[in-house]
Amino acid sequence: MIRRATSVLLLSVLSACSISPSPQLRLLDGAPRVELFTLRPASARMEPVEPNVELFHDYPVLGRATLNDPRRASELARLIQRGLDASDGSAAMCFIPRHGLRVERDGESLELVICYECLRIQAHESHAGAGPETDTWLTSQSVEPEVTRLFAELGLKIAGQ
Repeated sequence: MIRRATSVLLLSVLSACSISPSPQLRLLDGAPRVELFTLRPASARMEPVEPNVELFHDYPVLGRATLNDPRRASELARLIQRGLDASDGSAAMCFIPRHGLRVERDGESLELVICYECLRIQAHESHAGAGPETDTWLTSQSVEPEVTRLFAELGLKIAGQ
């Protein structure tokens, strides 16, 4: 009985997650400027931080760089999409992200907080004239080395690596 209830709960959680957000990644695809963040994988609510530490969706920023190459932004969009497409629908209940990004274009913004360990991405979107929206996307660990390589090429070091 408990196993069945747990399975039903997990299916309910997973069905609430968007698995194919390709239209949302259009902001990232070919963007002239993307901010990349490396994050401490414990939120400020879990572990106290100094008052002057920058936070990105409640996670302390360890490093930050700007990607100013639209071709590299498209590569990043393709990598993220490939991870989404490779998801088998599983995810862990934890959330300990190490990657983040922000892109703004034409009055819209997309911010992603990515946890390849837990197989989830928190997507925060804002559209001109509308309030912010938050969604959860499921991903795969398969693209994490390539995403991390792209961050490293900009001088960013991922926590724990």
